[in-house]
Amino acid sequence: MLFTYSSYAQTIIKDSSDTPATNTYSSDSIYNYVKNKTKNKFWGNSTYIASHLLLARNAELGVSLGRTNGLASIHDRGMGSYDMTSWGVSYNISKLKHKPHHLAGIFYEYNFLPFLLIGNYTLRGEYLHDFSAKQHYLRPSIGFNLLFCDITYNYSFKIGSNHESNIYKHGVAFRVKYFIGRKNWERRIRTRYPEISQGK
Repeated sequence: MLFTYSSYAQTIIKDSSDTPATNTYSSDSIYNYVKNKTKNKFWGNSTYIASHLLLARNAELGVSLGRTNGLASIHDRGMGSYDMTSWGVSYNISKLKHKPHHLAGIFYEYNFLPFLLIGNYTLRGEYLHDFSAKQHYLRPSIGFNLLFCDITYNYSFKIGSNHESNIYKHGVAFRVKYFIGRKNWERRIRTRYPEISQGK
């Protein structure tokens, strides 16, 4: 954790298990308080569930299941942001000439959401295998989010030697999602008020 303050400001970094700080308080003090510190970033701190509708050359419906490492950075005066990194597996279905296409894949997703919404964005990468057409796709996406939903633009790159046509290409996805265990997200509080930094 790196912060830059004036030369006379003091910084106290505490974990949620710490006892209340006893340092002398002044109007120039900056307190940093960490609550629900993530124990294992590889496993994350919540479960990710999502469903999406993709509008492309062929419409697609899909579901995703995985894990999320959530972080809430909270500052005075209502400022702060959410950082959410998610990964997992997906299952999608679409139709081409009245024939269903079943796809399975893996994904990695990052969401940044400031409390004021300005500058929020979503990045998602996905590898998909079409069992019906024996095709492989790489699908990068970019867009914006509102915590429980996002809208992204993507392009599906067909990879491999299969001579079948790309049934997706450009697309726009609408996704709704839910985080089971969101109360476990790590929270980093930066404040000038010691009673907040001590969890009061």
